[in-house]
Amino acid sequence: MNRLRTLACVVAVGAAGTLPAAALPSQAAVTTASTTTVAASSNLHALDASKLRYVRRCWGYVGYPNAGCEVSAAVPKIWKMTRLSTYHARFDDRSRTWMVRINGGLGGKQSSSTAALSKQRSLRGVPGLRIVSRVTSTEVYAPGPNPSTTVKVTTLTYTYRSYRGTRWVATRYVELWGPRAYVEITVAGRQKDQAGLKTVLAKATRTIALAG
Repeated sequence: MNRLRTLACVVAVGAAGTLPAAALPSQAAVTTASTTTVAASSNLHALDASKLRYVRRCWGYVGYPNAGCEVSAAVPKIWKMTRLSTYHARFDDRSRTWMVRINGGLGGKQSSSTAALSKQRSLRGVPGLRIVSRVTSTEVYAPGPNPSTTVKVTTLTYTYRSYRGTRWVATRYVELWGPRAYVEITVAGRQKDQAGLKTVLAKATRTIALAG
């Protein structure tokens, strides 16, 4: 019988999933948006978290025994899912202004604080980079019907300059089963969207689950 494993979220990617330093942090594996999309993004209102509705989405290896659902989390219902790899998926709104990206394949190779520091170091050379904070904390975790608990996470927050202007990013690493990060969760948007994006990040943290 499969055992549901839970996790929260922490900051960076680290050795188990570090993005190349040359890649724009919140745009990995996504093609450049069109001029129309850029214009729509610049005119869009700030993300209003109170209007979001969530649904649990899952992904993973499609074979036995978990039928492609080794990783799951609650994400905004109408955001489009793009699978980046077996355990890594990205969800974007229609204008590709806001996104949440979840990687459940870190494998617990390092602590959340070490993963976040590795991520920060990998960002050197990113245009207009400004590190806002790197914080280790405990977050509420309630992925199922059982009483909620807490998990230890480290969150790296930063901004950088892209073709659409300044982007605000928060990457969080979740420690499961001891001081080891098993999941990375990243949210990104414009600076004026950060309040709404923090709500999306907290929701994903509370509901992230690994099965196996």
